[in-house]
Amino acid sequence: MYLKIKFRCINCNKAVRGYTLRRKFCSALCEREYTAMKQREHIDYPEELHVSKSALGAASELDVCSDLLRRGYEVFRSVNSSCSCDLIAMKDKKILRIEVKTGWRHKQSGKLIYPKPSSHNYDMLAVAVLGRGIEFVPKLGIVDAALTEKIGE
Repeated sequence: MYLKIKFRCINCNKAVRGYTLRRKFCSALCEREYTAMKQREHIDYPEELHVSKSALGAASELDVCSDLLRRGYEVFRSVNSSCSCDLIAMKDKKILRIEVKTGWRHKQSGKLIYPKPSSHNYDMLAVAVLGRGIEFVPKLGIVDAALTEKIGE
């Protein structure tokens, strides 16, 4: 026979009974909320930002477009959300297929955090770091030098 142990949920502070000393949450929902809160503590994410994911993604794509235009690229944006890449950029008869993701910096390590793309139908990944600019993976200059695909050949 197991004894029920009384404890307090570390998320909502609700008094509950459980069968194990390792249990910390009253429910799976409380555990998810607590985990999400702890993750946000380590990510440099603007708290005042209250927009939908699709609006944030569209804004990130436009940020990357703007950055590439300033670097002298011709930029074409996908109209269909199910296209193989988000942007096409051209410069000096070279074509780049670009996938755009919205990312953040870890507060302590400074590591770039972003959702991993579901496919690899792109030449470059552009991560729009909220309020911090654009990071290209690999770096933009490296890809420029390596690309050999020419328009019209």
